[in-house]
Amino acid sequence: MDSENTWSSYSSWGTPPRAAPASPSPSNTTSSSTRSNTTGSSSAGTWSSTSSQASSGGARTSSTATPNGKPTWTGASSTPRASTQQNPGSANSEDWARRQREQAEEQFRKMQEQLERERQAKEQKAGRILSKEDVVRIYQLHEQQWAKMSSHMEVTWDMLPWPMYKKPNSAEEITSGAVDAYIMSPNYPEPEKSTKDRVRQHLRRWHEDHFNQKVLVKVGEADKERVKAAAGTVTRNLNNLLERTNESKKAGSGVFG
Repeated sequence: MDSENTWSSYSSWGTPPRAAPASPSPSNTTSSSTRSNTTGSSSAGTWSSTSSQASSGGARTSSTATPNGKPTWTGASSTPRASTQQNPGSANSEDWARRQREQAEEQFRKMQEQLERERQAKEQKAGRILSKEDVVRIYQLHEQQWAKMSSHMEVTWDMLPWPMYKKPNSAEEITSGAVDAYIMSPNYPEPEKSTKDRVRQHLRRWHEDHFNQKVLVKVGEADKERVKAAAGTVTRNLNNLLERTNESKKAGSGVFG
């Protein structure tokens, strides 16, 4: 009798209740389980629970039904939380401003370096960064070149003693400043000579009446036009220096001679 009661009681429940499912794995899954139980004839309730994990954001939500059938939600909300990180627009603006400052500093540094190179080049042409010994050797070399000029059968650009401390490569590089520094140097071979006398000495060598007959006729055709143009530039710079010297003498300043 007890066995029958037991079996009858058991069979009234149907299939025995299953074990609770395992917790969902960390992967993106959606699981749900429902369980219903009827007790008495006057009340009935349905219990349900649902858990989900969004595949994109990794946010997890869960809901649990109460006996009256209204679910109670817990976990992550669908409304995004306010970010505690710095505003990306502000960060980008600061990074952009920093890059602009760095670029401006780099451009300023390059400009200063370029100006320094130009200054050094001008000083080198004017003989300001050469030692006294270097300057004296240049004058001696030039005098030797002039002394041998008449014995040469052919003359090239590099064989000419251009009145500059740095040998030019074209007529454009023969500037008045470079010629002035060469003529007016305190290390000139004959320091007792006045500026006017030094200029006249070089004019006798470079003026076209002398230069074309004594030197230019020995220059090859490949270099002839370039040498002729450069010799003319030398002559103009010497004449310009001579005019300024004469004007200075008239004014009584005594700066040039």
